Amino acid sequence: KSIFSMGGTSRVWAQPPYGTLKSVFGTHNFHSAYEICKGPRHFGGVLTDEKGSPWMEVEQGPIVYVQWGTASEYSNYDSTNRTVVDCSQRAYKHILVDPRMSPLGKEADIWLPIRVGTDLALSLGWLKWIVDNDAYDKNFVKRWSNGPFLYNPEADGKTYKGYFLEMNGGIHMTSRLLTEADLDREWVSQFWEPAPEQYSYRRFICWDAANEKPTYWDAEECQWEGEKHKIPTTGTWIEHPYKPIIADAWLPDPSKFADPADP
Repeated sequence: KSIFSMGGTSRVWAQPPYGTLKSVFGTHNFHSAYEICKGPRHFGGVLTDEKGSPWMEVEQGPIVYVQWGTASEYSNYDSTNRTVVDCSQRAYKHILVDPRMSPLGKEADIWLPIRVGTDLALSLGWLKWIVDNDAYDKNFVKRWSNGPFLYNPEADGKTYKGYFLEMNGGIHMTSRLLTEADLDREWVSQFWEPAPEQYSYRRFICWDAANEKPTYWDAEECQWEGEKHKIPTTGTWIEHPYKPIIADAWLPDPSKFADPADP
């Protein structure tokens, strides 16, 4: 506990302070640039797959672009400034949440200078309005979020969900979400071939209403039960205005559930 490690974003020499030293000595003390690096994208990806894939499409941009703090105009990780400007200009509304009047705040359509510590209240209020008014993509929520996952509401409903390891260390995870590890293997075998016990916590259980049976999302394979990866063949071609600095992009159409599975 007396050992401290730190590192920047170098792709070579900085990796040992992140992973090796912290893991070897078992220390919790470290400092890194994760919050202005791929950290937000990484943990956003963890919501839909165990690998936390941080590669996200940024060319189309949202209709309503919300920037929540971060001061990306200062950190400017990779092409952040270019992306922020493009998204804010293309969006119907650009909303900035930040107690300070930052450079992006004066450019935003709506600046929300909330009191420090009230972020959760604002986000929960927005989420309630979105749910109450069906202002979300239901197919996306069913396919790419934990919305359909079954959970145990009991006070002691949390169970072990494995050890999540990433470059800054790791954590023993617990959750109320039901996985194959929480179910009787003999009962599961009447619906599908159970995974090896050490990996069964990676299969999150859902209810397949179309077929009136349980099914699962495999966080390791990033696929639903019975799905096989298919190379997309349809999509949209986007010509980037800043060629040759930034290349054009081909964006595949959203994938669909494997017929007939649809929880």
